[in-house]
Amino acid sequence: MDMYMDAMIDSSCLWKPDEQVKLVSLAPDTFEYLQVMFLLDSGWSNYKKTRPRLIRVLKIIRSSHSDEAYFIYQQIVHLQHIPPILLTDGSRFDLNESLLFHGTTRACLLGEDETHDDICLSPCCSLCRIIQSSFDIKNCGSNCQFSRFGRGIYTSICSSKADDYCKPTHPDAKKRFLLLNRVMVGREFQTKESLTHLLQAPSGFHSVSGEPGGDLNYEETVVYNNDAIRPAYLAIYELEED
Repeated sequence: MDMYMDAMIDSSCLWKPDEQVKLVSLAPDTFEYLQVMFLLDSGWSNYKKTRPRLIRVLKIIRSSHSDEAYFIYQQIVHLQHIPPILLTDGSRFDLNESLLFHGTTRACLLGEDETHDDICLSPCCSLCRIIQSSFDIKNCGSNCQFSRFGRGIYTSICSSKADDYCKPTHPDAKKRFLLLNRVMVGREFQTKESLTHLLQAPSGFHSVSGEPGGDLNYEETVVYNNDAIRPAYLAIYELEED
């Protein structure tokens, strides 16, 4: 059982009957905070962009009921390939879960400071709606006009790329933010070319991985099932001054 599951179970007795998600501010000396910091910093691949300085990390703890579909999907991916299959390049396919970034629109001040740690109710706040109910493919493309790999949920290990889609719309917003998500990548279909027609991963695959080169400058990973992804952390950061 991993750390995420431990935290979810340990706090189960504190859940209100209608509560689906909790946000917990992590101390800077905890493993999870340092992990988010490392991923944010190491994933900042665009050297032309000002580097980030992590300010806060809010851990997103979901009720066992609201995350049940994710863990079922995780087991389905795992059971499809037991024993692990041998790929054409000689490598073995195993259960493949990653922590990947996603940028979106925030209409409130969630995470700006310790007085703003509750999700808002605005239907225009994509960030809070994702934290509350997770991702929904039907909203694919609402934050951009071009979907390089079709109708799916887009994430990236490249934090500087995800930052391009970070859009704070509240007039008092000063901090930037990214969701760091648990993504069941499974078996990846790797490509350097755009595949805008896709509605699902190619047969035999669970996701599409866009590799740098060809049509892409930076890596991105796309899943086509709502149950293949759950938000895990909210990283709040500033861009360092030159």
